[in-house]
Amino acid sequence: MPYDGEYAKYQTINRISETERVKQLLNRAKVSISDEERELIKPSKAPSREDNVAQLVLAIDGSNTEIDIKSDYPGAKIGYCTVACVLIDLRLVEKLESNRPFDPVKFRKTEKTATIDAALPSSNVVTRRQISAKSSFRDELFDLFANYTFDEEDKTTLLETYEELLKVKPTTNPAKCPYSDCDEILDIKSGHGNCGKCKRPIYSTDELRIHERFNEMGSNAEAISYVMQVWERIFLIHILRGFERKGLLKNLDKIAFFLDGPLAIFGPPAWLSSSIKKELKRVNSLVLAETDKDIILVGIEKSGGFVSHFEGPCQEFCVNS
Repeated sequence: MPYDGEYAKYQTINRISETERVKQLLNRAKVSISDEERELIKPSKAPSREDNVAQLVLAIDGSNTEIDIKSDYPGAKIGYCTVACVLIDLRLVEKLESNRPFDPVKFRKTEKTATIDAALPSSNVVTRRQISAKSSFRDELFDLFANYTFDEEDKTTLLETYEELLKVKPTTNPAKCPYSDCDEILDIKSGHGNCGKCKRPIYSTDELRIHERFNEMGSNAEAISYVMQVWERIFLIHILRGFERKGLLKNLDKIAFFLDGPLAIFGPPAWLSSSIKKELKRVNSLVLAETDKDIILVGIEKSGGFVSHFEGPCQEFCVNS
């Protein structure tokens, strides 16, 4: 292992990047970005700081794992997901902060939590209603969306929120029938029905296409990770729409929303990013009309491309500037 600051003497990548052929390719290349996206990332003046920017912080974070189960079938696994929502009262935190050391019991009272917990069939696990592990996974995923409600007073399910996003899904790259022996192109709507060709069950959550990464015989850590990512972001939209249903959008200027990881979604359910962007824009316009302020929404990235960028050339540029 090299010590900090040590570089290899034979820098192959650097040598390749300086070849004439690579330079010509880079000269022909361009950043693939639409005019709409370009307008969104145009630099703008930072807003002035206000003492009452946010009184509450609502943080959403998820975790997932896959575990072996004891059964007569070798390689049988269960996927487990949980998404936590934590509401922190910054006013109480600030009050405790001004008088250190503070009582841990009192600090615990500054936050309230809610969670979604779910177990999903993985490899070699078949539920009673299905004939394969993949079909069992699809069936259980739909049921989880359909059965989850966030508020005892508001019976709107997570499935209803998801299906609102499904209504504004881009029309490109339509889904195929999830059964391997059927090539029907689907126009998936709300609820569940049957494929027009093979007549087998189809669920609205099939449009997420997470089942495409499902492995009947091996690990499904990737598919379970996609479920967690989708839940985190739909959970956020579900909460915002809950404020709208209750006529409480005027209170959103007091709340800052934090989401662990990037705000975008990648992989098979990547189309959700576009639908979520449209929904955030719609809700934000209502909040802006009520409060004259935008929603405060932050995605926290601890690793990945953006972090590497800011730790490297971007950081050097900022320091030198």
